[in-house]
Amino acid sequence: NYTPSLAAFNIISLMPQADSSIALTWQSVAGHTYQVQSKANLEDDSWTDVGPEIMATDSTTSATNEVSGATQFYRVRGN
Repeated sequence: NYTPSLAAFNIISLMPQADSSIALTWQSVAGHTYQVQSKANLEDDSWTDVGPEIMATDSTTSATNEVSGATQFYRVRGN
């Protein structure tokens, strides 16, 4: 059985906001869902979901997240 997968994509922008949050923008495929995840230390085993899944409507998608510590790492998973 062949299961199609999403093409590779990248976070293309990570911009600090005036209210202590960060805005992430990534390449996306309209109609697909994406989950932003974060963690404070790359040595941690697991990632934490940030907000709900987001349905893409265009070739780029954005999300804003409140920053809770001095260092935060992000990734976006395509579903």
